[in-house]
Amino acid sequence: MTPPRVSTHPEHASEQAYLEKIQQAESSARQRLERSAELAPDKASARAMKQKALARLKDPVDLDALCFGRIDLDAGHRLYLGRGQSAMRSQP
Repeated sequence: MTPPRVSTHPEHASEQAYLEKIQQAESSARQRLERSAELAPDKASARAMKQKALARLKDPVDLDALCFGRIDLDAGHRLYLGRGQSAMRSQP
């Protein structure tokens, strides 16, 4: 007996590309945060920025929380929901 054929949803590739894009954006934001103290105008500010950055970076990234939902709106727009901010983009 042959195994059942698995089909993918027509939007799977574009959804996966979007998820990879927001994961890369989170990684870039964390890298910028690591370097933020370098931009401080003085040592006291640099120290404070470094402490805030370390506190933020000690929390692991929950990839499932970056984008956990989508609302399809009229006129082909989509609203993506996740940690931080929501993003809207037009349907491809």
